[in-house]
Amino acid sequence: MENDSTTKFSGTRKHYDGADDPALLIVKGASVSKEDTGEYVKNLASVICLVYQKYNVVRLRGIGKAANGNALSAIAIAIPEMERRGIKLVAIPSYKSVSFDDGEDRTAMVCEIIGIPIATYNAEIEKSKVLIAKHKEEVAEKNKGA
Repeated sequence: MENDSTTKFSGTRKHYDGADDPALLIVKGASVSKEDTGEYVKNLASVICLVYQKYNVVRLRGIGKAANGNALSAIAIAIPEMERRGIKLVAIPSYKSVSFDDGEDRTAMVCEIIGIPIATYNAEIEKSKVLIAKHKEEVAEKNKGA
């Protein structure tokens, strides 16, 4: 299944330094019909999970509103699936300039998806809550004295 599924989302899988990047998935947008978009997004979410399990990172690259909407929807579907497997996915978006064969440069959104074990994620959230509460108390004390 992995080879068949990843082929649908691969395109040119080159990292920005020109090296092959097996964790890079090129996301389609307007070329997917409205009727097929839901199925495409579900399949992309499955591929995100497969690629993450193999490489511990996934990069989604999309150009345009439709492609980036599909990427975001697929990430939203993949997150609870990976949570059931004990991993909290975190998406880090950025923009990159992409050169095409015809010489045209376009701006692409790239989401790098990393994972954190759920236990570690929850522990860090709790630490943050304690620090925020402490900070609020300090600000309240400071404002009392002012």
